[in-house]
Amino acid sequence: RYTIRRAINFFSDHDELYWNATGDQWPIEIKTASVDVYAPTGLEPSSSKIECFVVVFGSRTPCAAKFFSPDGSASFTSVRLNPGEGLTFVLSFPKGLVTAPTLKQVVTEVFMDNWILGIPLIVLFFMVYQWFRRGRDVKGTGVIIAQYEAPDGLTPIEVGALVDEKVGKKDVAGEIISLAVHGYLKITRLEEKKLLFNSTDYSLQKLKPTTDLANFDGELANFLFSERGGDTVRISAFRQSKDTSKPRHYKLMQSQVLGGLVEKGYFTKNPESVRGLYFAVGIIVIFVSLFVFQAYTAYAVLSGIISGIVIMLFSNFMPAKTKKGVLAREHILGLTLYLSVAEKERLTFHNAPKKNPEHFEALLPYAIVLGVEKEWAKQFEGIDMGARAWY
Repeated sequence: RYTIRRAINFFSDHDELYWNATGDQWPIEIKTASVDVYAPTGLEPSSSKIECFVVVFGSRTPCAAKFFSPDGSASFTSVRLNPGEGLTFVLSFPKGLVTAPTLKQVVTEVFMDNWILGIPLIVLFFMVYQWFRRGRDVKGTGVIIAQYEAPDGLTPIEVGALVDEKVGKKDVAGEIISLAVHGYLKITRLEEKKLLFNSTDYSLQKLKPTTDLANFDGELANFLFSERGGDTVRISAFRQSKDTSKPRHYKLMQSQVLGGLVEKGYFTKNPESVRGLYFAVGIIVIFVSLFVFQAYTAYAVLSGIISGIVIMLFSNFMPAKTKKGVLAREHILGLTLYLSVAEKERLTFHNAPKKNPEHFEALLPYAIVLGVEKEWAKQFEGIDMGARAWY
């Protein structure tokens, strides 16, 4: 015995009761199944329609359906249901026999049935609120002016990390060039012929210790040389390495760069730690949804998974710069403008440094981390660069 609400389908010209009376998952034979339907004020055969089906695997076979005029009821009967078969009936009747719910009731009932699907929306609003409180950068000047050097003497890898809040491959490449320009490394281009093709490789040679530089430069040197046992290493050795995980010195270098920017007052917290925290929370929410919520409904699992993904996506936006960091970023954007602008537009710059080989190589590492090295090199076309000691 059970009571069902909201079982009626309401259409523009009629209403309908479409019901799977027995279900089709019974593993046993049902010798006889029958359904009697009584309406509030009785059914009129002339204005009502009845159908009965035995349903199995998407196919259906008619079964007996008839009206009982004296009491205004309808009857549906199946002689036998095999395992996996179910009795389904359709009863159509004129509008007005059953009172349709109001729009307010429909909306309320749909919300009550599916409220759990609203959780991702709540999580989204919460993450937006968190971003406004914790992840949004403070306002800067909003004015970008051409700059001719990095802010506060920051190294290329620090500049790159300050812009996109992470230490990427371009940042590391720029820092290597910077170490070479300052005499700590020498880079040698190697041309080799293999079979029918010419291949290009690069050799890095350590010329002097980096102990007098920032700690992350020391870890970068350890990553390049110490882990491979020598003061000379080829770039191809990194590509051919079977170890796909990032070595300890590389991870420590990343941590020291971002941690140093926090200590210098450019970030409120370590961006990598902030991203990792929110990403981990998202993973936990998804895990709980898959292995705990599945005891409830598929909607609960889906809602939990979407909520976890929302948190994970927001993890990239949660690191926040301080006022100092925002102003430094604007300074860097001004440097990017200077490095990438066309020659004819440079005339608008005031007191721009003279273009010479020393100026080119001093800013080349910054151009690399900012992704404008080609534009920077183009400005020096036709200038005799001469032989550089570091390359």
